[in-house]
Amino acid sequence: MVIGSTNSLLSCVSGHPSHALTCLRSGEPLGAYTGLIGFWLGWLGGLGIVLGLSAGSSRFHNRRIGLGAALYALLLLILIGPFIALVVSFPGVEYILFLAPILSFLAPVFVFSGVRPILPE
Repeated sequence: MVIGSTNSLLSCVSGHPSHALTCLRSGEPLGAYTGLIGFWLGWLGGLGIVLGLSAGSSRFHNRRIGLGAALYALLLLILIGPFIALVVSFPGVEYILFLAPILSFLAPVFVFSGVRPILPE
């Protein structure tokens, strides 16, 4: 299915970013809606991780886990920026994505360093 429609997908991707979602919806509606639902389900799962970590940090009175939850929340906010740019165009959205790998590394490091003293030996 994807191999037969690569020309339409490439034309949508190479076009203006704010028109990519409407282009995909007109050319490949199943793929556009699947990607949209997949993004939001993944984002909601990340929100559940943030809420769980923040509840765990208050339960165990551990600031490192809370800092990891805050970094994960910041990562979620950064990742929603390019999705909003598909609908509404704003300049500089690609520059905030440089923070995503940094936060993707730092957040688990803080959570692991906070959980390590809690874990039994």
